[in-house]
Amino acid sequence: MEPLPQTDEILQRLAEGEGLATICRDDHMPSAGSVHARVLDDAVFADRYARARRIGLDVIAEQIVQIAADDKRDANSRRVEVDARKWLLSKLRPDKYGDRLAVDARVEHSAGAEILAALRQRRGAEQAEPAAIEAAIQRED
Repeated sequence: MEPLPQTDEILQRLAEGEGLATICRDDHMPSAGSVHARVLDDAVFADRYARARRIGLDVIAEQIVQIAADDKRDANSRRVEVDARKWLLSKLRPDKYGDRLAVDARVEHSAGAEILAALRQRRGAEQAEPAAIEAAIQRED
């Protein structure tokens, strides 16, 4: 498959954090649909595209710090830009930028000695021969 003539520029701009829709608005660029079709049809391009996207998302993450530190702009507009970027990162790269939930899978119990003894007795009964179990049941009656 012949590469798109703009492949290097597209990948470079993606890696710089620019979105594909913005890139494809330029007159000399192919449509976003053409780029997506190439991603689906060309495994080498798809791999390069995915790497450029990941790098671009890291750039967007770095922009968050720069925007937040820019005291020349009002706090509300900075907050809106930071929140938009954080939301985008959490959706496009949840493994790295998503909210993490801490799951505590420990189980605590306070089984007394009598419960443990009953469990051991039951386990012993389950391992016994069926005839011995039947005899034990008849003795209880």
